[in-house]
Amino acid sequence: MDVTRLFNVLFTSFSTLFMFDSSQTELVKVEIDLQKIQYKVSDEFLSVGLESEGAVKLLPDSSPKLLALTRGLSPAYLRIGGTSADFLIFDNTRTDREVYPFRRNDVLDVDDIFDDDVLFESRAFANKKKVHKNYTMTGDCFDAIYKFSKQSGYKMLFDLNVLLRKGANWDPTNAKMLFDHVQARGYDIDWQLGNEPDLFQEPYILTGKQIEPNAFKHALNRTVSAAQLGLDFVTLRQILSSYSKYRQSLLVGPDITRPDKTRPVEYLLEFLETAKDSIDVVTWHHYYSNGRTAVVDNFTDPHLLDRLEKDIATVQDIVSKHAPQKKKWLGETSSMYGGGAKDLSDRYVAGFMWLDKLGLMAKSGYDVVIRWSLLRGNYGLIDKNLNPNPDYWLSFVYKQFVGPQVLQVNATVFTDSNGKHQRLRVYAHCTHPKSRYPRGAVTIFVLNLYTSAATFSVPRVLNRSAIHEYLMTPGPGGLSSEYVKMNGQVLQMLDEQTFPTLNPKIYPPGKIQTMPSRTFGFYVFPGANARACL
Repeated sequence: MDVTRLFNVLFTSFSTLFMFDSSQTELVKVEIDLQKIQYKVSDEFLSVGLESEGAVKLLPDSSPKLLALTRGLSPAYLRIGGTSADFLIFDNTRTDREVYPFRRNDVLDVDDIFDDDVLFESRAFANKKKVHKNYTMTGDCFDAIYKFSKQSGYKMLFDLNVLLRKGANWDPTNAKMLFDHVQARGYDIDWQLGNEPDLFQEPYILTGKQIEPNAFKHALNRTVSAAQLGLDFVTLRQILSSYSKYRQSLLVGPDITRPDKTRPVEYLLEFLETAKDSIDVVTWHHYYSNGRTAVVDNFTDPHLLDRLEKDIATVQDIVSKHAPQKKKWLGETSSMYGGGAKDLSDRYVAGFMWLDKLGLMAKSGYDVVIRWSLLRGNYGLIDKNLNPNPDYWLSFVYKQFVGPQVLQVNATVFTDSNGKHQRLRVYAHCTHPKSRYPRGAVTIFVLNLYTSAATFSVPRVLNRSAIHEYLMTPGPGGLSSEYVKMNGQVLQMLDEQTFPTLNPKIYPPGKIQTMPSRTFGFYVFPGANARACL
């Protein structure tokens, strides 16, 4: 097809971008509707989470640097939850000094805490010992965590222990002690109950000391049926309604695992039959694959990335039929499960999964996506030395330029010799209203999964606007680099509390852009004057 004729297509209310791989002449026609928004996500769309036990150990002793880094991703939710949420006992009758030996003499061994979190599963597998046990969160500790959340500009989402039970039913006694404590202090909190309940009885699968790829991590040898969990949520909603501060709090759940198997799908269905009138948000978790077996090419595999769309469709079918008025959140997500993939989930290459997921979830009508996790594990946004990993910088840039208004994008692949799975992906939003750019500006973000460079040309509808490019490429080491560059400069903190300035490369209107192979970037059109964004 003649490229010149393509670029002279008559534009109506749609603006069109043409993208093609420069060496293979792959060509994609992309249409963006600038007249109306497709969906508006929450201001806290990109949010973060942290294991409850990790929050107990780390946040009360947080440094100014950690506070600055978390503030850099605000506004957001801070989800305190995960597997350890179902072993948390709240006790405001004891002091931190009594309960937390790792804080004695005001010495906190961060290395031990991080190593324990990353390795506890592998040690447990090797020794075949029970992993989980109850632990205490004091009132002072909760206060410190809440203070950290508020100082960061976050809302708190707190996951209650569903394994505190009296017979078949959830025992709310400990939760009421917490509610009394937080209402007396006027804390604004939204709530969950339990974490991945569909996996409570899944066994570990061991061959000697080897972990089979399909092993699950909970092995709690407990059962909470979906119908019973629904009744537990009804109880929780009734209790929250008795507290003036929490009558309007969000109650979200059931936080099932990825709906690619029969059990989580059936669990969600049965849960909604009982709890649909008690919850405000339907939540589920997503990871692409097993972190223990992942390889670098998995992170740029469009076939693997496309599986997320099937999971979204599965949940949408259930929610539209059984709870059509409820909002949807991705309540926990990252690249690979099992703590992430070592030397991959915390490297540049993980950004392809993260950025594509953000684009896809927003256009699918999800209000919030909670990244697991803020720190700890191979998929942490921040490493144990409190330095940002590449996905932190990707999240930071996203927060600067991508607004909540989602624009409709349609892409047509003309010649793709690599098959049906699209390797050049583009998403479009109105530019964030708090950015340096004027109202009406448009931001697109593009992922080039091709192994060669790709170029795109700005259509005539946007030709009146200059192009501000924020291209993110890997540092030394290629796709497995610990560093990410922005327009050729490594992104790093200037000091413990000062972020680098994000300077664009500015191109004249109509300039054809080139993206190197396997890179991603953000492109702002300050003069777009898009009706949807005014």
